[in-house]
Amino acid sequence: MSTMVGEDDLLPSIEDGALRQERLKYEEYGEGFVDMLDGMFSFVLLDTRDNSFLVARDAIGITSLYIGWGLDDITQFGSCRLIFFLLSNAVIKRLMTDVPFGVLLSGRLDSSLVASITTRYLAGTKAARRWGVQLHSFCVGLEGSPDLKAAKEVANYLGTVHHEFHFTVQVL
Repeated sequence: MSTMVGEDDLLPSIEDGALRQERLKYEEYGEGFVDMLDGMFSFVLLDTRDNSFLVARDAIGITSLYIGWGLDDITQFGSCRLIFFLLSNAVIKRLMTDVPFGVLLSGRLDSSLVASITTRYLAGTKAARRWGVQLHSFCVGLEGSPDLKAAKEVANYLGTVHHEFHFTVQVL
C-alpha cells in the first residue's frame, strides 16, 4: 500500500480521485510512473510496504516543493501553502500576550511576512483591546540605508506605527 500526499493535502489520509489514480500507477509501474505524469505537480509518496518514499515535482518546477532537515536529522517537506499556514499559526500564537509588543522590520521577506500576518490578525486579539489595533514596527540601521528605506515602505503599506533608530559607523 502507498500513500500520496500532494500540495493541497492537509490531511494525508484523505485521497481524491486524481491522487488515487497516480497511486495506482505507482503500484503498477514503480518509480517510472513519474515519467508518465504531465502538468503541474509536487508530492511525497510513502510506500508502506517497505517504508520507502518518493519525492517528485514537475520538471519546470511550477509547483513548489521545499525540502529541509531538522536538528534531529529528519527530512521535512512542504509547499508554499503549507509553509505559510505554519508560519501564520506560529505568529498568531505569539499574539496571545499580556504585554505590548511590536515587530522588528528589516523590509526583507521574512520580517515583512511576520508584520503582514500580525497586522491582519491583531484586531481580534486581547492585546489589541488593551493597547490598540495598530501594530508598532521598528527598524535599526544606518541613516539612508536600504534596509531603513525598505522597512519604511513595508510599514507604510501595512499602516504600522513605524519607529526608526539610527546609528553611525563610529558606533560600530
